[in-house]
Amino acid sequence: MISTMQPNSPASKPQPQPAYLIRRAALEDLDALVHLRLELIREVASEGGQPAAQVVEATRAYLEKKIPTGEFVGWVAELNGQIVGTSGLVFFERPPHTANLTGIEAYIMNMYTLPEQRGHGISTDLMETILEYLRQTQVRRIWLHASEAARPIYARMGFVPNHTEMEMILKG
Repeated sequence: MISTMQPNSPASKPQPQPAYLIRRAALEDLDALVHLRLELIREVASEGGQPAAQVVEATRAYLEKKIPTGEFVGWVAELNGQIVGTSGLVFFERPPHTANLTGIEAYIMNMYTLPEQRGHGISTDLMETILEYLRQTQVRRIWLHASEAARPIYARMGFVPNHTEMEMILKG
């Protein structure tokens, strides 16, 4: 059970927030996973607006293919039967180097909680679930892209900024 302050309640009287369940995402969650990914894109996209129908279909096809193979591993936070938060992992294998002899890395993506459910620890619990899962694997490097609002959560968990990478998006 999570306890939080409700907006119209006296400061000395916390109201209980209903308990939420963190569980592994399955193909049955596909609609919610696509929906929450699109909400994330809407929030962080610099151009704003609605994602194109092609993004919806490409996301659905990606998840339909990658969830069963384990190439995408996700978790959801469920509250009263509704998925209110999500997280996911994709894996990369690179040549070993001194900081990562296995060469196996995980990229954390799709970390998103519905705005009305934020502040209750859902993202923290999703991240702790991911880290617990990854400790049972050979993954040694974990990376992610963080919004300004999420940076303090990740920093508390031990993530540090890394300014050594550059990227290019190829057109076509």
